[in-house]
Amino acid sequence: ARRRGLWEAVSAMAPAAFHEFKQAVIGQETGGRYGVMNTEGSGAMGVGQVMPETARTLAQRAGLPYREDLMRGTSPEAKRYQDAITDAALQEAWAAGGGDLRTAAHYYHGGSDRGKWGQKTQRYGDQILARMRAR
Repeated sequence: ARRRGLWEAVSAMAPAAFHEFKQAVIGQETGGRYGVMNTEGSGAMGVGQVMPETARTLAQRAGLPYREDLMRGTSPEAKRYQDAITDAALQEAWAAGGGDLRTAAHYYHGGSDRGKWGQKTQRYGDQILARMRAR
């Protein structure tokens, strides 16, 4: 409940910015294609390229069963499922960023352990901001 309250507070401040952030991340991750499996072997999947363990946790928080088949699919049901999981991941990253879009992008890409945010995560933040500026 605490997370939801924080998310509602943050999203109420900048819904347009969140939408732009979401579009930039999905554009960066898959170009908006559903059911995509990560080609680099990380295991990330779906329109938002969410890691399986993260997807499992987010599904549980949302009261959904974890369905890897839907994370890999392209049916209307699979698209709705991937949207729900990706939205939950983006909302968590947005809240963790506390209004700083670069930090939100780093969190989305690198997870909650900031000690693991290496050069690839730093570049990811730059790429997301560049996509947002280009809109």
